[in-house]
Amino acid sequence: MHLKLALVALLFAYHGWTHVLVGQCDRDTCTWSSQALRMWNELATLFLFGIVFLVVLKSATNWVYFGVGLLLLTVGLAYAIQVYKRRRKS
Repeated sequence: MHLKLALVALLFAYHGWTHVLVGQCDRDTCTWSSQALRMWNELATLFLFGIVFLVVLKSATNWVYFGVGLLLLTVGLAYAIQVYKRRRKS
């Protein structure tokens, strides 16, 4: 339960920082690259995946699936961002 609440708190913090970034983009003072902003955008996906998966988990043996699933999702998202970057350059 504590991990779920921690992930929800992190999601709220993520939302707040995203609001700051939107304000910076509106004022043209944002120093983040487009790739960094794409990676930041996918962070919410990881938080939500973690929250939903922890709600579904009922036993400790499923924690292995949670860890492996989160790792695979993270690697998959990072790979997709790199592929998009290469395609956009060409």
